[in-house]
Amino acid sequence: MRYKNSNIQRYSAMTLLEVVISISIMTFIFTALLPITRIMQNSWDSKRGSAETIQNERILNDHLTRNLSRAAKITAVSNFEETNGFIEFQDNDGNTMRYDVNNSCIEFGPVGDLSELANSVSKLQFTCYEISDLDTPITDINDVSNIRFVKAEATLTNSAAMAQDKIVSASAFIYTNANAFAPESSDDPNLVAHYEFEGNYINSVTGLPADPCGPTIEIISDPNHPERGQILSTYTQGVNAKNKVVGVTADHVNCGNQDVAHIETAITIACWEKLNDPNGIFKGGAVVAGKSYPWKLMANSTTQVTFAMSQIEPLGVNPVSTTNVFDGQWHHLVGVYDGTVQSLYVDGQLEDYELKTGTINIWDGYTFLIGSETNKLASFPGFIDDVRIYDRALDANDVLALYNNQEPQGSEDPNSMTLQILP
Repeated sequence: MRYKNSNIQRYSAMTLLEVVISISIMTFIFTALLPITRIMQNSWDSKRGSAETIQNERILNDHLTRNLSRAAKITAVSNFEETNGFIEFQDNDGNTMRYDVNNSCIEFGPVGDLSELANSVSKLQFTCYEISDLDTPITDINDVSNIRFVKAEATLTNSAAMAQDKIVSASAFIYTNANAFAPESSDDPNLVAHYEFEGNYINSVTGLPADPCGPTIEIISDPNHPERGQILSTYTQGVNAKNKVVGVTADHVNCGNQDVAHIETAITIACWEKLNDPNGIFKGGAVVAGKSYPWKLMANSTTQVTFAMSQIEPLGVNPVSTTNVFDGQWHHLVGVYDGTVQSLYVDGQLEDYELKTGTINIWDGYTFLIGSETNKLASFPGFIDDVRIYDRALDANDVLALYNNQEPQGSEDPNSMTLQILP
């Protein structure tokens, strides 16, 4: 008897033609997928390269701006057309620092001991200008004595095949080739008060002394910036009921009224300030310098300063800084009113302005104070230097000159405006 196993199936082998067709189909599929795979790989490489380039851009921009702004003297620089450029400058400690390019890498550090800062760089250019002409580059690199403004531009290459290179630009006004903290003597007839605090509280314009008030008001040297010379310290701290550190005494310099009583149509108030601990600012603000309600430069938050004026229409509207001016660094503050525009400058640049009209109220009941405000039990908890009052409105060029420790010359163009247009 024969038995039939129904579970057994028979399969025929693939013919040669079928094998060839199968291989052809697989080859076609792989050929179609390969470009997609490459695109995905290139996209990943591009994103990774872009992330690295953006990181280098941020580091480089901040590094160049911060260090060039603090330069005390340019000692050497490459021609502005040189794409593998360099610049050397002295910092505030007397060290000679250098930026250059070596093997596609930007280096920085003391001359002879440079460290890598950013890699994959194809260009580094430095363009320098005089303060009187910010459009024409200085071409004589053997004479660096007139450099007051530097632009730096670098090209960061992206290693990914489909990515674009990144151009980094930085610029800085610098204290170059001069004693940055020793203002030149002034014979400006509109300068009515100038307190330098070089060992005394005397108005160097009139020779009259001001009155230091408060238990801890003193003239000291900044240990972190000894080149600044002597400065006024109003750094008085205490603790309020909520355990917040605040200035609790009205330490200040009382400058009286005699030098500023006639200011009614235009004014400029300028000073340097440094605040290490913004938490020390009293809740209601702290005046750096001013005559209380008529006009004052005032810290109104832990980062901002305002140039405030009363009785000038519209009321209650004043320019406010956008730069953090209480970061432990020295900053130059200037408030200007010319009868139509009320402006606030920080470190030589216009920060904010308001269109205002009115006559300045002289308010004899309020005296000109440095470091505090009349009837306010709160001193400015920091350091102040080189306070100036003009009975005219300095224009943008004047303010920039003052920031660069040069005497304002005044505009010779009767049609020039005090206002520097914001970008």
